Amino acid sequence: MRFLTSCPAGNAILFLALPDSKGVFRFPSVHSRYPGLHFQPDHRRPLCDQFIRVVSDELGEPVSGMQIEIFQDFCEMLPGHDSCVYAGRFLQPRHLIRPHWLPLPLLLKQMPSDRSRLPFLKAWQLLSGVHKEDLRAIEYRPPSPAEGS
Repeated sequence: MRFLTSCPAGNAILFLALPDSKGVFRFPSVHSRYPGLHFQPDHRRPLCDQFIRVVSDELGEPVSGMQIEIFQDFCEMLPGHDSCVYAGRFLQPRHLIRPHWLPLPLLLKQMPSDRSRLPFLKAWQLLSGVHKEDLRAIEYRPPSPAEGS
């Protein structure tokens, strides 16, 4: 296990889950193309302190007293970007969900249909507890009109 001390990229994305009343994960997202809380890490400060700041900024209140789990061994580079995706979740469900916090299927629809979705799907697997199962992702491309049916 590695401990998050600094970000290896120029940008960091915290993919933070909060289950709603039905148990569906909702994610704060401030970027229309890629979900999560985006920030430029300060390499002179501990990364966990920066996570606390970005969550406090999103909530508009301090996170003291809230239990948030950051997965210390999850750090996935966003393909084709100088960004690293981190995963975390609120351990105590609270009535913090904002209207712009969306479930993963709606977030995926906003994303490009390319490999940049993989870090977010891997994070979702980790958050859902299915990361130990043997799951495979395949890329589907519909046949071109020249190939016929």
